[in-house]
Amino acid sequence: VRSLTETVADGDEFDYVIVTLKALPDVYDVAEIIRPAVTIGKTCIVLIQNGLGIEDPVAKTFPMNPLLSVVAYIGVSQLSSGRIDMQGTELLKIGIFPKVMVDHAKQVEARDRFVGVLRRGGVDVEVIKDIQADRWQKLIWNGSFSPISVLTLGDTQLIVNNPEQKALLVNLMRDVIRVAAAHGYIFDEEATITEMFAKTARVAPGYKSSMLLDLEKGQPMEVEVILGNAYREAKAKGVAVPYLETIYTLCNAVNQREKKAREMKAAQNTPV
Repeated sequence: VRSLTETVADGDEFDYVIVTLKALPDVYDVAEIIRPAVTIGKTCIVLIQNGLGIEDPVAKTFPMNPLLSVVAYIGVSQLSSGRIDMQGTELLKIGIFPKVMVDHAKQVEARDRFVGVLRRGGVDVEVIKDIQADRWQKLIWNGSFSPISVLTLGDTQLIVNNPEQKALLVNLMRDVIRVAAAHGYIFDEEATITEMFAKTARVAPGYKSSMLLDLEKGQPMEVEVILGNAYREAKAKGVAVPYLETIYTLCNAVNQREKKAREMKAAQNTPV
């Protein structure tokens, strides 16, 4: 099966719909894409995506359905069609998204069934009480290494080895940590930043971020969910994030430039 149309053709109802699409709210609406496969009040929706605020549009569209949010820790790069390069380990952290009109016990049941299936398949899964804490923690890395890799076209090793770029990394991490704190998620700045660098050196030396790989392929980048939403959350709380604001502005400009290039290429290839 290669399309949602084929999947729903027989009229089957699904217990789970698992979303692993790139989180690109400026390109498409995930809720509308999966709508044909979702049975109201039954189907549990599982979001395995990067960034902040990815759950809200889905919860708004399907408030009567269980919603699970998953943070994936896995260093993979698609080198070409069918060729995947993996670095380091894999881990899925999974939690309930509480802002839906579903009984908590039903949410827990849907989560535990899904976790059971994954574990029987050999997947390393960790159940998290408040998954948003992990979203913020991952964003400390993604909101710093990813945009700098886009602006410098460098991998993690090149970035860390450059004193100016490393200093910018640290300042971006501090900005994200301050926004997280304003939302009740407290991270020890020095310990967290030290661990981010240590883990990168240990698990992902010379790693190209997914955002950089998307740029290289001429594909839309997850700028809004990784940088834009964090910046908007900072503004909402009155937190000054000068480094995050600047980097978001620059990466958004790159994203828009690449979008125009894709549109021009498509227009040139369209028969008159």
